[in-house]
Amino acid sequence: MDRKIKVLLICLGMVSVSVAALAAWIYFSTQAEIIRYAQEYIALEKQNSYLQEKLDDAQRGTRHWREKSEAVTADLNKLGREHTLLVNQYDYLLKEKESLRQQNRELSEQLDNLETDLSKAEDELNDIMQERDGLSAELAEMKQALERSPSELSQSEELASKEDPASIQLPPIVVKAEPEEVVKAEPEQRQLFNRMPESLLELSEEKVVELSGRIITVNDKYHFVVIDIGMDAGVEKAMVFNVYRQEEKIAELEVIETRKNIAACDIREMSVKRLKINDRVRR
Repeated sequence: MDRKIKVLLICLGMVSVSVAALAAWIYFSTQAEIIRYAQEYIALEKQNSYLQEKLDDAQRGTRHWREKSEAVTADLNKLGREHTLLVNQYDYLLKEKESLRQQNRELSEQLDNLETDLSKAEDELNDIMQERDGLSAELAEMKQALERSPSELSQSEELASKEDPASIQLPPIVVKAEPEEVVKAEPEQRQLFNRMPESLLELSEEKVVELSGRIITVNDKYHFVVIDIGMDAGVEKAMVFNVYRQEEKIAELEVIETRKNIAACDIREMSVKRLKINDRVRR
């Protein structure tokens, strides 16, 4: 019996040793696992920290790119508005270009018209200059004619005295002649006229007396004549005289220069081919 107990005790001792050994193994295994897990935990913590840093960097990058995206979007919107503005300006400039082309065409037409008008004006100016030169020559000719007129007047009088009196009708010199109306009046009217005061008769006589003379020089080139009456006879510038040939009116003259006994007249109108010396003039 004692032997069984000893065996049992030995078995129990062996079991206890086995249990202790198992417990020790479990303990050491557990400690090793704890250490391993602790190391893995530390590694994971480090990795987590690294990843957190990466995440923070990524978030900062995301915010940065979001801000850039917003800035780019704002720039795009601004560029869109500027593009719209530029398109409007381009359309406006196209319209302005077309308007300027139209104005250019109009200005070109106006320039052509002005050049045409300028050419016409130059032609007119040349004509005026030529006319002025002609008038200057005419005036010089008139002055020469007026200076020659006294001698020509005496020559024409000599020539007239030699011509047939029937072909030259000198103007009558009227001295206190009765008015034509009185000559044709009835006897009673003539008696009434005879009883009029002498002052009234002289006044009526002055009205009846008319300026008359004859042509002493004809200038066909410059279209003027010289007559044998002047300032002493009461001739003034701008007076109008009629020219008669055998009691038929053939021309009309206008006085342009006067001297003491002669006057130069421009030929205003004429119904004959040319005027002649000794044609009668009357106003």
